[in-house]
Amino acid sequence: MPPAGLERRFEPVVASGKLEGNEERQREELELVLARAHAPYSRFRVAARMISRDGFFVDGCNVENASFGLSLCAERVAAFRALSRGMRAFRTLLIVSSGSDPVTPCGACRELLLRLAPDLEVVMFGAGETLRARVSHLLPS
Repeated sequence: MPPAGLERRFEPVVASGKLEGNEERQREELELVLARAHAPYSRFRVAARMISRDGFFVDGCNVENASFGLSLCAERVAAFRALSRGMRAFRTLLIVSSGSDPVTPCGACRELLLRLAPDLEVVMFGAGETLRARVSHLLPS
């Protein structure tokens, strides 16, 4: 049973639902979310998918503001959307960007993710490579 308010159906551009398919399919779906990013200043789009331990997911994209400190990274948007839908136990975060190299979460996102799920697996997709790390390994010890 999904948490209250979590959509289970797939739409043309998936925003949330039950995790299905292999990792490549997940990547392809997440690449569609890049079109939703609001990045008029950097033109660098990022999309992220938070996956709960029971297999539900929520997507997010970066939202820029002229005042840089008010911008939100895709990872935090996905995390906040998941939390606002009642999700609390997370297993994986997928990240894709408009660049060719894998993108790691920024320091603020790493700190938030570590507090939410210390064992969270972070999968960072690039054009020719995929990086994987536990969020706890992305911060200094």
